[in-house]
Amino acid sequence: MANCSSISLVTITNNQPTKAEVFNDKIICSFTDTLKAKPVFQGTSSWILISGTGVALTPSNPISLVNNLGLGTNKFEFIVTKANCVSKAVLSRTNNLPSVSLVSNDTIICENKLSIMANLPLQGIGRWVTNKGIGIISNSLSNTISINGIGKGLNSYIWSVTSGFCPASIDSIQVFNYSVFKPTTSGTNCIILTTNTSSIVELNSNELVSGESATWTIFPNASYTFSPNSLASNITVGGVGRGFYRMVRDVFDSFGGTCRSKDTVLVSVIPESN
Repeated sequence: MANCSSISLVTITNNQPTKAEVFNDKIICSFTDTLKAKPVFQGTSSWILISGTGVALTPSNPISLVNNLGLGTNKFEFIVTKANCVSKAVLSRTNNLPSVSLVSNDTIICENKLSIMANLPLQGIGRWVTNKGIGIISNSLSNTISINGIGKGLNSYIWSVTSGFCPASIDSIQVFNYSVFKPTTSGTNCIILTTNTSSIVELNSNELVSGESATWTIFPNASYTFSPNSLASNITVGGVGRGFYRMVRDVFDSFGGTCRSKDTVLVSVIPESN
C-alpha cells in the first residue's frame, strides 16, 4: 500500500507598519516650525491636524514644515499605515507669541485728561507704561484706561503685551496736549462816561505761556486802532464811539488753533450828562 500525504500551505503576511515615533513637543515663539518624526520603513505616513491650527507643507513626509500655527497649543497626529494596520503618535507645538498689541489712534486734546482703549489680549498680559511726557494711569493692567495730569505738548503711552519668554508685542499712542489757559481780563464790565464822540479803552489780560497765541476782537466790527497791536496782552483801543461793545480775548494753541479759550469784557460808552 503506497504512502499518501496531503499538504496545505498557509501564508501569513505581517502588515505591522514602522512604529510611529515623534520627537519632543516644543514651546515656540513663531507661527512656523518643523514637525519631526522618525523615518518610516514599513508603510506610508501622514501628518494630521487634530487640534488648533496649522498647515503641514509636506504631510506625507516624517519631517515637514508647518505654517499658520495658531496661538496656544496645536496638536498633530503622525500616522503610519500599512494595509489595515496603523501606528499613531501625537506631537504638539505651543505657540507662545503674545496677541498683537493695538491701541487707539494718536490724538490732540484740549485738557489734561483722556480715556484710551487697547485690544484685550487673547494670549498674554498687557501693561500700560508712560513712554514720554507725564500722566497718571488709572490701571496699568487694564486695556481700557483713563489718564489724568497729562503734560502739555507731546506725551506717549505704550501698550505692551507679553507671553512667557517670547518677545513682547508693542503699540503706542501719541497724545498732543494743546490746552491753553483761560484768559483773565482785568476789565470787569465797565461804563465809560464821555463828552467825546470817540474814546480810548484800555484792555489788560494775563501774559501768554509757551505754545499759546492770542488776539483781541471787538464787536461790533469797525475801524479801531490797537496799540501796540491786537495780539498783545495789554493794549489800548482807539476809535471807540458811543455804544455797547463786546471785547473778546481769544487764546488758542500755536499748533493749529484746535484748542481755544475766551474771556469777554462788556464796555458801554455813553454820553456824560451836563
